[in-house]
Amino acid sequence: MQHSKIESLSNILKEADKLVDKIPKVSNHEDFLYYLYFLSLYDISENIYFLIKHNKLRNTPILVRTFLETYIDLKTLLKEPSYINNYIIKDLNFELNKLNTISSPSNPIENQEIKSRVLMLKNEINERKLTALPLALDYKEKFNNLDLLLLYQTTYNELCSFSHNSISQIEKRFLTPINNSSVILNHLAKPKIKDYEEYLDLVETRLKEVINIISQKINL
Repeated sequence: MQHSKIESLSNILKEADKLVDKIPKVSNHEDFLYYLYFLSLYDISENIYFLIKHNKLRNTPILVRTFLETYIDLKTLLKEPSYINNYIIKDLNFELNKLNTISSPSNPIENQEIKSRVLMLKNEINERKLTALPLALDYKEKFNNLDLLLLYQTTYNELCSFSHNSISQIEKRFLTPINNSSVILNHLAKPKIKDYEEYLDLVETRLKEVINIISQKINL
């Protein structure tokens, strides 16, 4: 089972690798964003493959969560291209909030540079708001808009509990029940790939889908 999963993901990564070489070096900004999302998914998948190959499965759910969020962001953008402005506004606000906390009274030149950058950011944010969607979506809303609410309520929520190191997930990874009152520490035991198969299948299925989408974008 483990060997077949490694081989299966390896074959999909080879397809993705061939596609990477065919991405245009010059394109419009919107298309490049699609390509960048694909490259990010490809990169995350390679890291997941590395962990599987070396039997380091316990942390794969954290990467699978990042993979799934990136996939959902790409699908949201494909469905509503103008949402790119919401993504960019979020990044600009992040930088703006950071700059608002680092002003230095002892360095007036640096302060002036920060003020200039803050003004520039505010102007760009206001400009992009003119074409952005009225409300930014959280991940639950994004899943729902893509008719994937069940995936959010099940797999995605479980992946989040892994990422947040919930007690139940820590116990699942490192403890084995003996009876109703006793457990045994199993941190040295090799994880079983069947316990992660659902997540690996998700990566394979969604990466294949994105390969097809990007292939159509570049008319292959």
